[in-house]
Amino acid sequence: MASPSDSDSDEAPQNVDGRVRDYVAYVHTIITLILAVQKSTDPKEVPNQPPNLGDQIRATLGSLGATLDKEAEEFYGVYACSQTFTDAPSPGIDIKGYGRLPLPLYERAAQEILELASSLSSLESTSNEAGISADQISFHNPKWDAWFRASVIREVKKRLSIDSSVKCELRELKIYGKGSTPFHNKDTEEPSSTFGTITVLLPSSFEGGELQLSHSSLTKTFSTSHNSEFQTSVIAQYNNVHVERDAITEGYQLALIYNLVADPGVKAPHAPDITHIVSKIRDALRSWKESSDDSLPEKLAYVLADDYESYSTAFKSRINPSSLNLDDIRVVDILGTLAEECGFDIYLAKAQLEVTGSAKRDDSDDVYCRDYHMGEISDSSLSIEKVVNLEGNKVDLQDFEFEHPQEFISLKLDDRAPVTTENDDERVYELLEDEEFFHHHDLLHDAAIELSEWYEGIVVIFWPSQSRDFVLGNDWLQVSVSKVLHSRSSSPTLDEQSLIKEIEETLGRQTTHTNRRVLRSICLTAMKWKALGLWQSVFRLSEEKRGDALLDMKELRTAASSFGFENVKEQMAAVLEKMPKKWKRDYEISSISYSELSKIPGVKDWCEEQRKLTNI
Repeated sequence: MASPSDSDSDEAPQNVDGRVRDYVAYVHTIITLILAVQKSTDPKEVPNQPPNLGDQIRATLGSLGATLDKEAEEFYGVYACSQTFTDAPSPGIDIKGYGRLPLPLYERAAQEILELASSLSSLESTSNEAGISADQISFHNPKWDAWFRASVIREVKKRLSIDSSVKCELRELKIYGKGSTPFHNKDTEEPSSTFGTITVLLPSSFEGGELQLSHSSLTKTFSTSHNSEFQTSVIAQYNNVHVERDAITEGYQLALIYNLVADPGVKAPHAPDITHIVSKIRDALRSWKESSDDSLPEKLAYVLADDYESYSTAFKSRINPSSLNLDDIRVVDILGTLAEECGFDIYLAKAQLEVTGSAKRDDSDDVYCRDYHMGEISDSSLSIEKVVNLEGNKVDLQDFEFEHPQEFISLKLDDRAPVTTENDDERVYELLEDEEFFHHHDLLHDAAIELSEWYEGIVVIFWPSQSRDFVLGNDWLQVSVSKVLHSRSSSPTLDEQSLIKEIEETLGRQTTHTNRRVLRSICLTAMKWKALGLWQSVFRLSEEKRGDALLDMKELRTAASSFGFENVKEQMAAVLEKMPKKWKRDYEISSISYSELSKIPGVKDWCEEQRKLTNI
């Protein structure tokens, strides 16, 4: 968020500059419409006076679920989705005139198929792209069909909110080589009952081919090249979306293309236009991020609609985003897409609220009534745990605190029934055993009984990325660096790749001195994973570029072997410059000039320049 303003947050609107005043009036109109839609489910009255900007932002975000629920077409899904499988069976594909298709696909086989493709079907083929029609291929692994129905079609129907029975018809097998553009089907005419596409990317090594799918002013980017040789990826979409594609830069992409077809007489589903809703949420996020209103929270939590009592076992160890219900998948999908666009961090988590207070009998006239409800609250505590990113990967956030209800929008956790309650009236009834019966009434009437209630929910937590350091605490960088540095993985996992990216982004926002020990750990981490971007992010900090050496010369020679001499020579020069003894500098320069690095053009000349500086 922008830095807090020195002015009073309750100051009258006429003291705000003209641009903000116009925006406030605009947003007020939007919020009035949203609250009008909500009125049937929200008994709270709309205040007569115009709300301040903070209230407007909260109202827009808080009404997200209710607003979407009012869509006439009751669309609960998303317009496109993707999933990667590491355990998918091989389909056992035979191509007419060629034989068994080898997987993972290797280069020679790819070239043979490209050469053969023009004689196999009437589909257009070029030297680096070919399509083989469905009638020219056959599947010989019986496990493939069962897996495809259970793992792909079922999940796609859920995510795209397809309630009716549909057919999934194989259209073709596509192969894309270097320079070709995937997901670009030329001159293909489909029947009106065809409403969507499922693309199954079979194991084959390639680079590039990034896909952007846009609808309702949202854009999703799918990148499937990482580890593509050893996994199967699925991308599903409605056909009424805008598609932009990047060309394949290396290798070959191999894809099975399926049509989603509506049954005869059944209206083909489609992704409705919800641009007006998305625009409201986008405006609210951007206004929050750019606001200088210090009454706005640094972070927010959105309680998902379902209480997930029936999913308790599925969420016991880790939250699984794919196990959310359709309504919540839609909310998370929209918020997640806009978070990436607007510069927000976003996660899923389990929130638990414990409330303690005085117990009030449900029947106040019956002192023997042992059914209670909460009276005056004396204490409450909130815990946030099991934090995952939107892909379901665990995120290690320690000492993470939220304020309830101040930082919660839409529902509050205690708007629902508690999952567990406890009271201490047993203590009171034990005292009755030692008293005469005629004293029981007075003892029970005057007894102070304590009631505790526990509430749980799955929440979306999010905040502007620029506020990450404040939200997560000063030690986040140090804890995160230590975690990846001491990892025992031979190569970074997906979680570690995500964390490295977050560390790099955090360094890019640093404006004050960063602990030298932390920076050294980041350098060692970058060397371990060969993460050039992370390495460079450390030395973009001006005070470290020519300041105290973070690594010794031996470590820098290792770094030069990983990142290239050009990316390390400035740090080497800084270390040599600070060496107090001439013989030590000469020794280190000679170590470089006689190492493998000397084979790199320009290294010997650089060593001579350093020797001249040493002799000055």
